[in-house]
Amino acid sequence: MSLKLPVEPEHLLQASWRTELLPYSPVRTESNDGGLTLHWVVPPIWPGSGGHQTILRMVAGLENRGHRCRLTFYDPRRTQSPAEVLGILRHFPRVKADRAFDVDTLGPSDALIATSWPTAYPVAAAPGQAKRLYFVQDYEPSFYPAGSQASLAEGSYRLGLQGITMGPWLTEKLSSRFGMACEPISFEADLDEYSLSNRGPRPGVLFYARPLTPRRGYELGVLALERFIRASPGAEVHLVGGELGHRRPRLPHTSHGILSHRKLNELYNRCSAGLVLSLTNVSLLPLELLAAGCIPVVNDSESTRAALDNRFIRYAQASPGGLASALSTAYESARAGDLAADAAASVSGATWTRTVDQLESAIARAVRRPVVS
Repeated sequence: MSLKLPVEPEHLLQASWRTELLPYSPVRTESNDGGLTLHWVVPPIWPGSGGHQTILRMVAGLENRGHRCRLTFYDPRRTQSPAEVLGILRHFPRVKADRAFDVDTLGPSDALIATSWPTAYPVAAAPGQAKRLYFVQDYEPSFYPAGSQASLAEGSYRLGLQGITMGPWLTEKLSSRFGMACEPISFEADLDEYSLSNRGPRPGVLFYARPLTPRRGYELGVLALERFIRASPGAEVHLVGGELGHRRPRLPHTSHGILSHRKLNELYNRCSAGLVLSLTNVSLLPLELLAAGCIPVVNDSESTRAALDNRFIRYAQASPGGLASALSTAYESARAGDLAADAAASVSGATWTRTVDQLESAIARAVRRPVVS
C-alpha cells in the first residue's frame, strides 16, 4: 500500500522526538575566505511559489558572500522530473548552486538545511556530523485538516533541528509550543523589482487570490470584494496569484494569474489598495505593494502585527464586513495617488540584503557552536 506522503516512510521511521539539539561537531569545510558549504534540502518547486522564491533569494545572497550552496530536491512521490525542475528554476532568482535529486548523496557540509516539514525528516536522519538547521517560513501544520500530515508536520519541530524563522511570530510559536531553539530573520522587499512609477490616479484594487491555498482566505476575500464593489462600483478589481478555474468570482474583475515581477510592479502601480490575506504567517506581498505605492489591507492577527510594523498598512477584522470597510477606506484615501510616494518611502530601507545578513550571522553562530552528544 502506498501511503502517498511527501516523505519517505524510512525517514519517518528513523525519527525520534527530542527537546535537545542533534549532536554536531564541525567538519571544517571552510575555505580560506571563510566561506561555508551549505546543503539545502527543498520540496518540489512550482511556478509562482513564494516559499521557493525566498529560499533561492537567500541562497543567491549567501553565494554572493562567498558561501558554497547545493540544492537537493526531495520529491519521494516523483511529482516532477529533473528536467521539469530545471525548467521551472529559470523563473526564479539565479543561483550557482549544484542541483541534486537524491537525498542520500548529500556529502560533507557545514550545515544541512531543511526548508519544509517533509525535508526536515531526511535532514534529521542523514548520516554525518553537519549542523542541522531548519529554515521555517510558515506554520505548516495549519496547511492540513486534523490528521496524519498535520501531526507529522508538528513532529518536524521536535527533531532536534535548530530553527531560523521568517519573522518573530514563528520563533515565539515554535519555541513556546515545542521547545525548539529558534531565532528570527526579517521580512523585507525586493526594491530592485518593486518601486514607485505612478504618482497619479490609481483606480484599481488588487486581491491576492489563490483558491488552491486555503491559508490565503480566498472565499473570505471574495465576499469582502463583493461588499466593497457595491459601495465603490467604479473601482477596477484585479486578481493575481493563481489560476481561478471554476472558482472565478461573480463580480467585475480582471484575473491576471501568475505574473512576472515586472508585470506585477506595473499592476501594483495601477492600484490604490491591495487585499492580502494570510491566515498563518504573513505574506511577502504587503511590503512589495508598499514599495509600489499601494496601500495593503491585511487580516489583523498576531503574525501580521509581529512582522509588519508600518503606519500605512491597514489591519482589519477577518470578516467580510471588516475587510470590505478597511478596503473602502484605503481605496478612497489613496486612489488619487497622494499617498503613494509616502507609502513607498516608508519601506525604502526594507531590502533583502538585511535579511541575508541576518541569515548569514545565524548560520555562522550555529556552525561555530558545536553540540556534542
